[in-house]
Amino acid sequence: MELKDIDLNNIDLFVNGDPHTAWKILREQAPVHWNHKDNTGYWSITRHQDALYVYRNPLTFSSERGGVALNYGLTDEEAMAQQAGFGQMLIVTDPPRHTRMRQIINKRFTKAAMAPQDPHIRAIATEILDSVTPRAQCDFVVDVAAKLPTAVICEMMGIPKGDWDLMFTLANMSIGSQDPEYQIDGDALATVPIRPLIEAADLPESIVETEAAGIRKGNRR
Repeated sequence: MELKDIDLNNIDLFVNGDPHTAWKILREQAPVHWNHKDNTGYWSITRHQDALYVYRNPLTFSSERGGVALNYGLTDEEAMAQQAGFGQMLIVTDPPRHTRMRQIINKRFTKAAMAPQDPHIRAIATEILDSVTPRAQCDFVVDVAAKLPTAVICEMMGIPKGDWDLMFTLANMSIGSQDPEYQIDGDALATVPIRPLIEAADLPESIVETEAAGIRKGNRR
């Protein structure tokens, strides 16, 4: 494999190819590499120290201005719809708002806070594993790894068990509207508007309400 052969847009590289060799070549020969896609593209950062520099400099490398969601191939209308949650949803915010939001949520997921839920979480994990064992094969990410946090968070939010799979699907649609697997009738623009449904989820007072006023006050500074 040579540098000119590496196409990070090619899903087959990650499914049937050798992505680790690709990363190695990029780190050695082009640690800051421009990846062409349609009429635009994006930069890939493959060295640890460079990635840390980007992570720690949100003023230069902002998550609120499209650093997380790639919008190549979209019409202007689709791009505007995709940007609806920028600066609001946790994954597309910068400090200090991002930091404050994480602090609120993290309090509920410390080891001490989760200890009382340990037996129940283990029971959920056992149930998930029991559901895939008879198949003899599964997609571990979709069928196991993603199901556990979804189930635990849904239960904390008071969402009925019968809706857990729906919430998993809606969350994927919210952040993966360009993925045909999660699109509504193959239309990215029709898929994006479900974001307000996710953002409008009524979280329990113990998770958010106690410090919501602090976030609003901080935003006015």
